[in-house]
Amino acid sequence: MAKNKLNFHKLLGGQPFNADRQLKYELSTSFWADSNDFLWRAGLLLKKRPHDTNAYFAKIYVDLIMSAECALKSLIISLSLPTETPENAYLTARKIGHHLDRLYAEVEQRAKRRVKLLSPADKNILLKANTLGVNYRYDITTFFFLTQEDYIDRAFQRGLVSSVINFDFINELYTMLHKLKDIADKSYHKYYGKDNSLSGTNLQRLQDRQAAFFKAMRNKL
Repeated sequence: MAKNKLNFHKLLGGQPFNADRQLKYELSTSFWADSNDFLWRAGLLLKKRPHDTNAYFAKIYVDLIMSAECALKSLIISLSLPTETPENAYLTARKIGHHLDRLYAEVEQRAKRRVKLLSPADKNILLKANTLGVNYRYDITTFFFLTQEDYIDRAFQRGLVSSVINFDFINELYTMLHKLKDIADKSYHKYYGKDNSLSGTNLQRLQDRQAAFFKAMRNKL
């Protein structure tokens, strides 16, 4: 009877319940949701601009690189091998921190022959965005680093800060990040989106697995 039930489950396109697999799904989709929220907020800020200042664009920039970071962390977890525990996949993503170049390199390694990533042109946009960081959300930080640029470089928006903190690049990054978010979305659906029933005993197994993850990771969440 159990064997027939398992075969029927496979015919429906699902997989036998696996608590680690379900937990990875939750971790990956959680990072994806953060990526989507940051991107959505950046879009609202772009459309409803009270003024076009470097300080204002800097705050949108921070939301955008946070969106990129979360999408890449979602991909790291969704592209983890079945033998990699949720804890190890999460720690791999977490330890890289805000470094978009290193996060993307990790994703590239995991995605080989599995998921199509960004085009070379879009990857260059991502890596250009990586030249600054989340500390540039403050007006005083942006102001003083801009003053260190050569006047001509700043005028033509080709300095370290001026090439990134400007409307044209912000808008270009915003457009590209929709593609990265969609790649992350397709990845977790491809590897974890099939039926993994949570009814009855399985729900308790998942809750126990979540509790074990929280106990091990609570100081790293």
